[in-house]
Amino acid sequence: MRMLLCSGLILLSQLGYGAEKPALTNVRMVYFLPMAGGLDQYLANRLTTDGNFQVVTDPQKAEVLFTDSIGDAFQRKFDELYPPPPKEEDEDSDDDSKADKKKDEGWGSSSQTRGASFSRGRGTVFMVDRQTRNVIWSLYEPVKGTQPENVERRARNIADRLKQDVRRQEKMMAKAGKDAPAPKPVQSESATPAQAPEAKSAPAATPEKPAATPLTPKPPQPAPASATPAKPPAE
Repeated sequence: MRMLLCSGLILLSQLGYGAEKPALTNVRMVYFLPMAGGLDQYLANRLTTDGNFQVVTDPQKAEVLFTDSIGDAFQRKFDELYPPPPKEEDEDSDDDSKADKKKDEGWGSSSQTRGASFSRGRGTVFMVDRQTRNVIWSLYEPVKGTQPENVERRARNIADRLKQDVRRQEKMMAKAGKDAPAPKPVQSESATPAQAPEAKSAPAATPEKPAATPLTPKPPQPAPASATPAKPPAE
């Protein structure tokens, strides 16, 4: 039953819920909550050595939290680190909330049974997003002992698997960006320069004929002299 519960949690955390699940490639600042067997110390050392994440000691700088348990205990610790803003309530609502709290403090209350179902996963680690409180990554790595070498082996396996998943997401994002068609530039009508109407070519000008030169009358030419001499008049 416990194995099925852990498997279901891992499946839900890796499937995510659409666009609300942040990519591992966007995570940088990591804060560790105490884990069983000191796993948080070994895992923090591994992530620092790999250089893919920045381990912070101030929870206010963290983007995600690493933990080996989720449930009521985790919610209380989360509220201690990041207290919610106070709510304005009237006196009647305060009295009602106190009465409900006393009822829940009884043996076998719903809060106790709910917390028992989400105790330590005994080998499961979770990465929880600080803003949404959603589990964005998890892994089940069996516990085979509490000796330092066994804890170090678990931390190494967890860090290696996390590194593989980060690189897998980077390749998928790069492939998606490469396959996406380049957007065509859209120009508004106002930005498009107006084309001037084509000017009609004027017909070729026909050269004008020169004005007719007025004819100058030729001077009368003398009659040609006759070759026969004229006879003298008779006496």
